[in-house]
Amino acid sequence: MSSCIFSWSLSCVLIGFDNLDGVIRIIREASSNSAAAAGLRNAFSLSEKQAEALLDISLRRLSLRESGNFMAERKSLMEQISKLEELLSSRKNILELLRTALIVALRRCILSNVDLI
Repeated sequence: MSSCIFSWSLSCVLIGFDNLDGVIRIIREASSNSAAAAGLRNAFSLSEKQAEALLDISLRRLSLRESGNFMAERKSLMEQISKLEELLSSRKNILELLRTALIVALRRCILSNVDLI
């Protein structure tokens, strides 16, 4: 779940990168932080939390390199979310995962008991 939320935040950051001039204009013209957040929400269809995340970005993170890092991180998170959704969509997959986890736990238990002997 946290990956999904983080990906959602990254999406709003990427919207900011793609519309950097507009974001800066809205922030500069705003009379307060809340007005800036409202302007960003209206201009880019962001939620309140997304607008706040966009306002919290430091200027040094606006470089082209950081933009690429955000995009790569978002892609990685989206792939992870897709894999997890696929896993959760099938009872068979869930049972197989539980079976594998149980086997690993049993092995650890056996090995730790051997160490005690």
